[in-house]
Amino acid sequence: MAGSTGRIVGPGVVTPGETVTFIFELTNGSTDGEGTSSVHFRFPETFAVLEGWYDDFGAGWDYVATPYGEYNERVIFQDSDENLDEGEMQGGQTGLFYVRVHVSSNTNCDVYELVWKQFGDGVGAHHHWIGEHLPYDVCGIATEPASWSRVRSLY
Repeated sequence: MAGSTGRIVGPGVVTPGETVTFIFELTNGSTDGEGTSSVHFRFPETFAVLEGWYDDFGAGWDYVATPYGEYNERVIFQDSDENLDEGEMQGGQTGLFYVRVHVSSNTNCDVYELVWKQFGDGVGAHHHWIGEHLPYDVCGIATEPASWSRVRSLY
């Protein structure tokens, strides 16, 4: 799974109390034949996952999305065809994963870590998973030391 990447494509801004769809772009960077058997996303506990779907750009993947967790703050896209030992997303393929969540009105405006993990089918060399923490700014708080928000606050 080495070389695989993930990033948040959208939405640009989320405010507490909204229901929004997060879009993640994932690429299987494996160069040793390892396919992706499952993809996991973890949100803060105040984000309730409602559903998930994906766009494989015609590759024919067969994943089923299932929300889970104590607060339904997680979702797994699991390979669901009859050949579970072969992953769906193959090396070099990219897809979009959509996760619709409700952001509780009790969510504080802050920067949160969203987590993605991509698990391989065990065909290639170790490590058979890769993941990353993706910072996401709820309410659009300026996080850079110099920003337009900071300049406006001077007036």
